[in-house]
Amino acid sequence: MLFYFLFILIAGSLLWLGYLYPEKNRIFQGVTFLLIVGVVGFRDFVGADFGDYVIWYKSKVRDQDFELGYVALMNVFRTLNIGYTALFFFISFFTYLFLFLGVKKFTQNQNLAIFIFLLIPSMFLLSLNTMRQSFAVSICFYAFYFLINKKYFYYLILMFLAISLHRTAILPFFLFFLVYQFADKIKVNHILILLIGSLLFSQLGLVDFFSSLFKDSRYTAYFTIMKIPANPLKLIILNGVAIFMLFYFEEMKRKYFNQKYLMVLFFLSVIITNFFSLYGDLTRIAYYFKIFEIVVIADFIFLRAKEFRVWLFSGFMIYYSSIFVYTLKMDIEKDYKCKLIPYNSILFKSLKVGN
Repeated sequence: MLFYFLFILIAGSLLWLGYLYPEKNRIFQGVTFLLIVGVVGFRDFVGADFGDYVIWYKSKVRDQDFELGYVALMNVFRTLNIGYTALFFFISFFTYLFLFLGVKKFTQNQNLAIFIFLLIPSMFLLSLNTMRQSFAVSICFYAFYFLINKKYFYYLILMFLAISLHRTAILPFFLFFLVYQFADKIKVNHILILLIGSLLFSQLGLVDFFSSLFKDSRYTAYFTIMKIPANPLKLIILNGVAIFMLFYFEEMKRKYFNQKYLMVLFFLSVIITNFFSLYGDLTRIAYYFKIFEIVVIADFIFLRAKEFRVWLFSGFMIYYSSIFVYTLKMDIEKDYKCKLIPYNSILFKSLKVGN
């Protein structure tokens, strides 16, 4: 774990310095960006799916199954006779480029939002595993800015790009439109009903009816042999945080124009997680909406007076740090080839950090 602790410490220090010296913040953000891209882009067989992606790139065995955009991207690198390392670095670079661009569009509290992203396992650590979906998530995140600012052409281009990389992006494509259209009409009681209802719906096993929609597809496995329920404690905590934030829903909307959309998307991530809670891997769909949590929480912390802000910041940092450490601990205990620990880099072939 040592490597990841040092990484978070260095990235956090850079972002903190940017907060202390706003005139030099662009420099500190730039260095942080390069640090993140370097760690993610130059990793070597780190992340559960890394080895599989290497095989798929070299053998072309899944070209018929992958989305057209990702196949086209692989073929460009294959035609240029460039190895998988360059492809993975390319994906990492643009994943975090879209993330940083989106953060700059959505909030003034950019450094805190980026730091929260790094601490949320389903955001930063996920980009070491399911890199295609992480790429699509960051594109969708950035694309939503253009939707709420009525720049529909750019929104459509970016969303089609995301869908061409990972077909699950088709869900946020439609749900983003619904949130954009009806955000003003959504009230606290609507969200509370959906939070409770989605959890009950799942626990009663009613989600099984949707399995027929995926018959004869590779997603059938998520309803059968890969049916792994989400951790009950995780569900309690996620819903607890969501209900806590509901108390500040109206205040956040009054203070920040974007939050009438972003908070709904944040709540939607919890609702989707509840809905698919009996099928752990399917909760990944929620990541398209969970990414907005980084902006919601960052803005919420700065919503309060300075004295209370310190307590809020401390509380959320303890929360996010705890789940970050827990995720790494679980990685140590799991038995698969390309784990997060130890961290390996192509820059230091003989170095394994974090044993």
